[in-house]
Amino acid sequence: AGGGTSHDESQGSHDDKWDPNVRRRLRQKLREELNDTHRNRDDITIPEELLKRLKKGDSLYEQVVSTREAVLDSENFKTLSEIACHQSENARGELIKFDPILFREKLITYMGGRSTDTLSLQNLDWHVLGERALKAFKSTPCVNFNYGALETVPLKQTVRLAGTRKKTIASSIQKPKELEGFQEEEESTTKDVSYLLSKLKKVCREKGGMNYYQFLIDPGSFSHTIENIFHFSFLVKEGRAGVKVGDDGYPFVFLPENVDKAGQSQKSSKSQVIVSLDMNRWQDLIEKLQITEAFIPQRDTSSK
Repeated sequence: AGGGTSHDESQGSHDDKWDPNVRRRLRQKLREELNDTHRNRDDITIPEELLKRLKKGDSLYEQVVSTREAVLDSENFKTLSEIACHQSENARGELIKFDPILFREKLITYMGGRSTDTLSLQNLDWHVLGERALKAFKSTPCVNFNYGALETVPLKQTVRLAGTRKKTIASSIQKPKELEGFQEEEESTTKDVSYLLSKLKKVCREKGGMNYYQFLIDPGSFSHTIENIFHFSFLVKEGRAGVKVGDDGYPFVFLPENVDKAGQSQKSSKSQVIVSLDMNRWQDLIEKLQITEAFIPQRDTSSK
């Protein structure tokens, strides 16, 4: 029963704070306190007076339940805080005044110099001061210039004549190099094609033609085989050699008829054929056709 009575009393006290008349009287007290603080702002010079007003503001703040009253209380507290900050700035205790000249003399003596001697920064032991100051830092302090920033050297402006730039550009132009190696490679390819044609004419006079793979494959070199196929394609394109399917189903090379003096065939039907050859197929053809040596041997590279 006693506990119920205490709860009812606290509930009734809380309801009284929300009473419009109670809140109106509280706002009036807060305004009076705020106005009195502004009027006597210059007279509040001792900490005891400031502390007294803070305690009175705290007692009034315990009755605040609404935003309107809280705004007045916060404004009063802000004014008291400004007064306290102003007092702390104006406070003067018996502190030791910093003397830069005395500090400089002690610093020079600490680094191994004498304050009465001629000041020479190079003769001082800065390492001693660095070790002492390093204890106050958790990280290595940055390095600055002891004598200030480096001196900037002004750039010299050069006067250029009008015709100098044109002469400089003309002299810097270089003649492109001639592609001598490309011309030599082209002549080498022409010689290889001519050599291949002579071998084709010889085998056609003796046998009338030959198996395409037996004519071009080199069993000792896959790269040389590809070169022979590449060179032979020029002869077929120009109509100076022909390819047809033989009786055994393999391609057959022959020399076309009605070739003019320039080596061009007059009645050759031109068509394109793609030859696919890899290492595995190259080895299979060597085994099936029993190719033991190259019909077209490799030419000496020194002659090229």
